[in-house]
Amino acid sequence: MTSQTAQTSSPKPEPSIVRLDPALDALIPPGAKPELVATGFGFTEGPQFRHGRLWFVDGPQNKLRAVTPDGPARRAQPPQPRPAPRDIPRPWTKSQEKLALLYNEQGRRPDEIAQKLGLSTYLVSQIILSSRNRGKL
Repeated sequence: MTSQTAQTSSPKPEPSIVRLDPALDALIPPGAKPELVATGFGFTEGPQFRHGRLWFVDGPQNKLRAVTPDGPARRAQPPQPRPAPRDIPRPWTKSQEKLALLYNEQGRRPDEIAQKLGLSTYLVSQIILSSRNRGKL
């Protein structure tokens, strides 16, 4: 025979805002009461109010949640991963790139290098800049 014990729950205290600094009145009107908008989460971070919704992260479940004024918390669509960067074809050959960098190391100006290689000064500048930025992005 099993015995059931009646559990009496004590009433929860009414939530309140403790105002340690009077400047808080500029953000939250005096007399405002906290309101429970959703339950059942392990640990939440955020919140942010954007586009008419209250957004927060449910950390342990690794989910993004959103609450609208007229509805319950719903799991938001996860952001789509960014596509992998593609190799952009360059309008110069490897040999032109090597020669441009060699001439640049010798102290020649981009317009001189462009004239020797048959490229525009703009392209020579792009070759030099891309070699300087390689591995830094």
